[in-house]
Amino acid sequence: MTDQLEELFAGMRAEVIREIKSPGTDAAHRTVRRRRTTGAVSAAVAALVAIGVVVGLTGLPRTSTLPADPATLAETARRALHESTGGTALFEAAAPVTADYSAAQTAYYGAITLHLACAGTGKITLLVEAREHDAAPYKEIARVDANCSADPEPTSTTFGFDWVSDQVVLRLADPGTSAGQAGFAYRATSDTGKPYPARPLYFGVPNRDSSLISPEILKSLMHRSGQGVFGNHKTIGGNVKPTSILSRGGMPDGEYRLLLVCLGSGTVTFELHHKEKLLFRTEMRCGSPAVQQEFPIGRIADANAQGKLSDVHLGHRSDSPGLALVSWAMFDVA
Repeated sequence: MTDQLEELFAGMRAEVIREIKSPGTDAAHRTVRRRRTTGAVSAAVAALVAIGVVVGLTGLPRTSTLPADPATLAETARRALHESTGGTALFEAAAPVTADYSAAQTAYYGAITLHLACAGTGKITLLVEAREHDAAPYKEIARVDANCSADPEPTSTTFGFDWVSDQVVLRLADPGTSAGQAGFAYRATSDTGKPYPARPLYFGVPNRDSSLISPEILKSLMHRSGQGVFGNHKTIGGNVKPTSILSRGGMPDGEYRLLLVCLGSGTVTFELHHKEKLLFRTEMRCGSPAVQQEFPIGRIADANAQGKLSDVHLGHRSDSPGLALVSWAMFDVA
């Protein structure tokens, strides 16, 4: 840069010297000299400024943009979910993207929508896994993908269960380059309010407190009944033809009614077989919150005769995976 400046000033001096004339034309020559000297100095200053700018730009050290803290990115993803998703939250979480992320959450009856967002770089896949019983291996029942970015765009998928499972496990598939470079958040919702949590099985039967018929309702049925109330509950899922689930004898003769309650997805079929013949059949759409309806069964006679007497059959059908918890109570009208 020093050599360039010396050349500029040397040229300027030579040009000024060439303009010196003999006396006699002083006024005109002074004017020309001023103008050319001013122009040469201006050019030199402009060149100096230009050189200084180049040096300033090329001389500064370059810095790379470091990735944001994954925990901060997880919070960014969480905010994106809350701004774009509605419904009742069943469970939610936010965390940095890691290769070994896994978390257990409560399972619910009915359709569940899982929302996912990712802030940072790369792409992630969140798996939903469940098992049919404690000794069974976990298997995938749903998955959802999301691209990671500075402005996360939430994605979603809807799933349900074909069997009873008291919990689900959410796990990240191999995150690749997103590990340590991104944060994610997920949120499970229900459009129909918070559904009933699934209960663990004991010898294939839900816990005693899984009945949807409250003690208060049962008490009112007892007051209406002349000789007693007979009922039970069962979890059912998938597409199942009506099959026998309960046989009993000793139901007193009388005019009977049915209280049927169903929580979850799909349509439940209830059949009552008496003396090996179909006596009563009805269907009811399940829902969340639970749907409750009362039906007239009709008269049951010769109930105390020997042989197979009253036999309850339950069936279920659904266009999508999903469980239903069914409770029923049969009572004679006093």
